[in-house]
Amino acid sequence: MTTRGIESAVIVNGSFEPLIKGFTDKTQRGILRASLRRAAQQTVLKAARANVRKVAGGKHAKSVVAKSTATNKVAFAKIGAKRETDWSKIGHLFEFGTKSHLMQAGRTGSATRTRPKSGKRVMVGRKDGIVYGTKALHPGMRARPWMVPAWALMKRPAVAKFGTFIVEEINKAIAKGKR
Repeated sequence: MTTRGIESAVIVNGSFEPLIKGFTDKTQRGILRASLRRAAQQTVLKAARANVRKVAGGKHAKSVVAKSTATNKVAFAKIGAKRETDWSKIGHLFEFGTKSHLMQAGRTGSATRTRPKSGKRVMVGRKDGIVYGTKALHPGMRARPWMVPAWALMKRPAVAKFGTFIVEEINKAIAKGKR
């Protein structure tokens, strides 16, 4: 079967089981994970990073990563913020926007703490620099989506690339002698 035929089968039928049927379960999962991750990285992740550069600047673009997981019948790709980065804390605010709200240093969501911890500060960005204080009113911001447009624009190319990459990963597995 040619690569073009496999791409069409993946897009139309959504079935990749016949392609990987003769391999062990572990090899099947590896093939699916690798091909899906590569497809997601070269399409959706690339578009998401470009969108992050537009809405928040270039320093956060590297914080967007693609991961994949697979069982023998289903494969998933997840694209989002790398854990414990600045973008993991603020990316959702750009995606969905936020209403005006009071920011208070030391608030943990607990109703018992009414005063900020000593030495804690709230940082508020301004055009002329950064202002520090213990309280600040965030004016809110409109949504500037970066993930949803990337997914909507690139999901078909991702599926097409998945068809190409699954063939490449199968050929690599065969070359390594895996079954």
